[in-house]
Amino acid sequence: MPYPELIVSPTALRDSGADALVLALPPLDHAGEILADWPGLEDSLRGIGFTGAAGNTVRAFAPQSTSTPIIAVGTGSAPDAAALRDAIGAAVRTTVSFAELAVAAPAADSLWRAA
Repeated sequence: MPYPELIVSPTALRDSGADALVLALPPLDHAGEILADWPGLEDSLRGIGFTGAAGNTVRAFAPQSTSTPIIAVGTGSAPDAAALRDAIGAAVRTTVSFAELAVAAPAADSLWRAA
């Protein structure tokens, strides 16, 4: 198994060219402003039972936002750097059949340096 390559990029997530997008999100009741940039995603996530609880991982589709598959992973309501690492790590380890993933945690921008 090859080792993954990690790259930090200022490129917007949707413009990354990745095969799938991983979004680390808080519970949906706390994510309204964040999801405003992703038309149709909140409805899609609610429809498939995504809660945003720590470790809750689902594959979603939001064609109004992007044609790229979205993997949403919950961070819990008050994540710290360790919770963010755990959530993203779980999503990446369990996501198969994609050569390249782009990862973002729009509700936890301040934690990226610590993660």
